[in-house]
Amino acid sequence: MAFTKGRKQRKKNRITTDLWIADFIDSNREQIQLDWMALEAKERIVMFEKLLKYAIPIKSANEVAKKFDIVVEEETVIQWGNKKIKI
Repeated sequence: MAFTKGRKQRKKNRITTDLWIADFIDSNREQIQLDWMALEAKERIVMFEKLLKYAIPIKSANEVAKKFDIVVEEETVIQWGNKKIKI
C-alpha cells in the first residue's frame, strides 16, 4: 500500500479556493451590491451578522474573562418569582 503525504488527490488547496472566492466577489460586486440593497433592513442585519462570522474570530466567554481578569463561575441561576435558585 502506497502512502502519500500532503493533501488528497483532486482536492484543491485552500489558497486556490480563497482566490476563487475573492475573484467571484470582485467579478460580481455590482450585482451583490444591488441584491444587498434589495433586502429589507431586518434581512440586511441578519445577513451582516452571518457574514461577520467569517471576518471576525469568535472568542469564548472564558477567553474574554481571562483578558479582563474576570472569574467565571460555572453555575446557573434560575429565578422563580422572587426566589433565585442556584444550580
